[in-house]
Amino acid sequence: MMADHIISALRHELSCLPRLIAGLHRRRFRLYLALRFLWLRVAIPERPRSRPYLITPESVHIYGRRDLVMYMSLFLIDEYDSDVWQAQLAEAYNPLILDVGANLGMFSALCLSFNPSCRPRCFELIPEAEAVILKRLQTAGCHDEIVTIGAVGQEHGCVTEIRYDAPFASTNRVGQTQGTHSANIPCVAIDQWWKEHYGEIEPNIFLAKIDVEGAEIDVIRGGTKVVTSAQIILIECHESRNALDLLTETHEIIRDEIYAENYWICILRKRKAGVST
Repeated sequence: MMADHIISALRHELSCLPRLIAGLHRRRFRLYLALRFLWLRVAIPERPRSRPYLITPESVHIYGRRDLVMYMSLFLIDEYDSDVWQAQLAEAYNPLILDVGANLGMFSALCLSFNPSCRPRCFELIPEAEAVILKRLQTAGCHDEIVTIGAVGQEHGCVTEIRYDAPFASTNRVGQTQGTHSANIPCVAIDQWWKEHYGEIEPNIFLAKIDVEGAEIDVIRGGTKVVTSAQIILIECHESRNALDLLTETHEIIRDEIYAENYWICILRKRKAGVST
């Protein structure tokens, strides 16, 4: 069994290598920096440190394995299919980005690499991530960001307990019944959050990205008005969901609330397959 696992892992690594090298070239890595990145991919420790191991051409700071894995997935292998929407984002004026399930802020950093005037609004469960996200966005030159720690869904104002593994592990389980760490965090419904921050101003989101490990529909039901103001909606399909079912259910919820004349809903990558859809 162990041998089969190792062989499977090696096959996956080899299958990713051409896209990884193409990504390093596309992101204008000089030879030394590219070689260092490839070395760190094997050797970088799990635990992050205060000083970056590597600074990418976009000024993204890599502090540990989780940073490196996320950078590789989003910037190099392009698991969020940014070639489909980056041109529109690059041309937008001060676009508001809704980053639900921000993790360590790498998706917002990706958006800033396409358009430095982006204004990220990040939502994340794990309290320790707040300082990391703020540091990452400010290092990328962003000075108009909001980071909210909370469980995004249909409820607002109450408190719930979450459990999770080590905050910055490259793989991290999050839920109510698993993990070695715990925290009490507020429940956040995005429509109510908008009213608290912006009052009666009509929402005007350029891009909404939702990556919440299976709770996508709850996020949309609690933020129908705000989410549907977006021109582009990116939703990661958790491995427990069928991508077509998720797309259909999302459309049924928001079809009567859409404000944009042209909008996209993209259902992204099923994790078991490791591919985008």
